[in-house]
Amino acid sequence: MNRRACLASLSVLALAACTTPQALRPRTEAEGRSLSRTGRFSLRYQPPAQAAEVVQGGFAWLDHDGRLQLDLTSPVGAVMARIEVAANGLTTLTEADGAQTTAASPDALAERILGAPLPVVNLRDWLAGELSANPEAYVEQRNERGQPVQFQQAGWRVRVEDADAQGPLRMQLNHTTADGTDIQVRLVLRAVTLAPSS
Repeated sequence: MNRRACLASLSVLALAACTTPQALRPRTEAEGRSLSRTGRFSLRYQPPAQAAEVVQGGFAWLDHDGRLQLDLTSPVGAVMARIEVAANGLTTLTEADGAQTTAASPDALAERILGAPLPVVNLRDWLAGELSANPEAYVEQRNERGQPVQFQQAGWRVRVEDADAQGPLRMQLNHTTADGTDIQVRLVLRAVTLAPSS
């Protein structure tokens, strides 16, 4: 059974019941951005004239000093896949059986696991309470901290429902692909207090 099937087979569990994975912590001090979050996701996608499919699970996120690590877990907490992005942008997907795939961008590798697009590249900025440099964003609303909380960018409509000083704690993402597939992603995040691990 592939990783997507493992996640989907457990999608009947409620999002609130998903186990949140262990936080990822940096091993060194960062000269650049350092953001760690854990949380739960629900991804619903519906191709035209077909029934909707739902994938749910947990994730651990560490964007530290130009490098990204994203662990995707089943609702019961088993790590199904790890996506790592090096400082030069090279991305490696490691699946639960140890199989590895490399790519120039994490978005395609996330789609391979989840079965539908996920804007990992843009999420590096969005989860930090910022907009990506490109493409141009249309901001509809900002919160009292000046963070964008309702905006459109890279073909996604994003609504932040709660946030702390570092970025979103609850957010909804919506996207319609060129073939008319409707994609809805809901993220519930937890803040992680960072300190380099020993």
